Parts: sequence; C-alpha cells; structure tokens
Amino acid sequence: MRSRVVATRYAQALFGVVDAQGREAVAEELLAVSQALQDPEIAGVLGNPRTPTAFKERLIATMHPSPHVEAFLRIMLENRRLDVLADAAAAFRDLVYQAQGKTRAEVTSAVPLSEEVQAALERKLAKLTGKDVEVAVNVDERLWAGLIIRVDGKVIDGSLAHSLQRAKEQLLR
Repeated sequence: MRSRVVATRYAQALFGVVDAQGREAVAEELLAVSQALQDPEIAGVLGNPRTPTAFKERLIATMHPSPHVEAFLRIMLENRRLDVLADAAAAFRDLVYQAQGKTRAEVTSAVPLSEEVQAALERKLAKLTGKDVEVAVNVDERLWAGLIIRVDGKVIDGSLAHSLQRAKEQLLR
C-alpha cells in the first residue's frame, strides 16, 4: 500500500510538469519503458545496489526516452524508487485519463471477447460511469464463464466461479 502512495506522488509530480498536450504521449512512453524495465535481467541490474549508478543511467539512456521521462527516471533512480515505476506509470495514466474525463476498466473474461461485445461493454460502462471508458481485456480460463469488471475502484464480479463460491457458502450455513 505504501509503495502505491509513493508511486502516486511521483506520478502527480510528473503530471504537474508535463504540459497538457504532451501528457498522453508521456503516459504511453512511461508505460512502455516500465514494461521494458520489468525484464528480469534488466530489473536485476537496476535493482542491484552494487551496480554503479552511472551504468544504470547509461542503460536507461539506451532506451532514448523523451526529456520528461528521462528526468523522471533519473529522479526515481537517484531516490532508489525504480521499484515503484510500474505503479507510477499506471497512476500517471490514470491522472491523464481523469483530466480528459476518461477512465479505464479492466475486464477479466473466461474467453476472448469479440469486438462487438467489447464495444457494447464500453458503451454500458460509459453510461454507468459517465465517462469515456477504455477497456483492457484479460482472459482467465479459471472463471469458467462470465466477467469480472474493475472500474473506478469498484469490482463487479459476474463470473461463474464467483457464483458457485457464493452458492457453496450459502449451502454451508
């Protein structure tokens, strides 16, 4: 929990210095860099306190980040906070969405969703939240059927696995 608070503070600081026109590009770049730095070998080098800071900076520079992202990564590196980069990138994206009147929904489904179903889901969620909604779909066959939707801090669990669990709990009472 504490690391998420720290990540959000970093994201808010970056949000404050990036002009409105450049925020979306910075959000995309930050998410891409964050994902690249999660590679086990790279993460091992960056997370190793024995690796010289200059080497870590050169490693980051090889990604050719934009000036804002490079400065952000340097500050996180100096403060030994690259461990919260993924959360900071997600928090920054959320701040950008919030400023644009958008939100993001994470949908977990037992099967891949067709484009029509995904579009219908986006429309329903937009109506529910009053915002434009970007839907990210993950497939998890353990659900058997149904969906789990996470949007704006709420969880809607319409999965068969959840329904069966609730039925089991009621039977055991």
